[in-house]
Amino acid sequence: MRRWTEAGEAPEAENPNNAYGSAVHLAIATCEEGRTDAEAIDVVIDRYGKWFDPEEIEQLEEDLLTYHERDWTGVRTVASEDNLKVPLMTWEGETIYYRFTLDRLYQLVDRPTAFIHIDYKSSKHRKSEEEIHKAPQLWTYNWAIYEYWPEVEDLLQWYDQLNFGKIPTRKNDEQRRKIKDWLVKQVTAILQSDHMNPKFNQWCPWCPIMLDCTEPKRVSQFAQSRILELAPPGSDVSSLAGADIETYVRHLEEFEVARKCIQSFEDAVKEVIRELPDERRRQLGFGLFPSSKDVWSPDALRAVAHQTGEDFYLLVKMTKSNISRFYGKDKQAAERILQFAEKERQTPRLRRLNS
Repeated sequence: MRRWTEAGEAPEAENPNNAYGSAVHLAIATCEEGRTDAEAIDVVIDRYGKWFDPEEIEQLEEDLLTYHERDWTGVRTVASEDNLKVPLMTWEGETIYYRFTLDRLYQLVDRPTAFIHIDYKSSKHRKSEEEIHKAPQLWTYNWAIYEYWPEVEDLLQWYDQLNFGKIPTRKNDEQRRKIKDWLVKQVTAILQSDHMNPKFNQWCPWCPIMLDCTEPKRVSQFAQSRILELAPPGSDVSSLAGADIETYVRHLEEFEVARKCIQSFEDAVKEVIRELPDERRRQLGFGLFPSSKDVWSPDALRAVAHQTGEDFYLLVKMTKSNISRFYGKDKQAAERILQFAEKERQTPRLRRLNS
């Protein structure tokens, strides 16, 4: 609640770990103003040069070339590095706004109700398609765009990894409702606090400033000590269930939140380490090693089908989420495909009952 002030962004907004990403956005915005790549780089160096080494200057030149190659035609620019806000909720008679910055928003010239949102990323490491579809940033931007521009009927978002490729993602009305509800609950939790001191709670796993907070650093000790109290080393938890199951249930939610928080903190720290210069990363005891993943393009699937014949249908797998994303707002088209799915019994899910 204190990060967006009249004085500008919080101090931690500019540091060696995120300077290059900010520089790329500034360079692209400068090019959008009609200036050359060389002029854009001069603007970037003037602001972020203290964080740069020669290799990063070369990388910036390459990223700008990639940006130009992937730029769109047949569109009108609606937003370019624009800072915007939309009403989120009302609190004690005052409107609370969600603020956001769009890298680029285009409107199709021949279809004015269709828009394209592009989020440029300069990360040195590829994000998976699954990570992108789940990313809260793109999810909230999607909701905010529909709120800010009522004329939007069809929005396609592209997560443009300049060092790799572009991945599209879409959201439907129900997903936009869910993300707004998620935002409202988070803001309400902050506003209801009678002080600004951090404390461990259910929102910790999604906190945007976790690395600057003291609470996550003690979560593992908190969880470990509570577990040892309930189940000392060598004890058989199942044998205690009859007498102490209520105790375990009372603390179950705390453990679930602690696990998510620890995982989120670990992911955030590792992401910072991955983006460090190699020498600094090695000083910390880490290195980067080649990694790959098998993917099946449409051409590859056709080749497999030709090779395996009817067995192909025993190998290939479709998911409901992929079908829904593919068809976007065309729910009828998605339903025509989903109707062929068969129900398969699974292990019953354990859920809390509404109190």
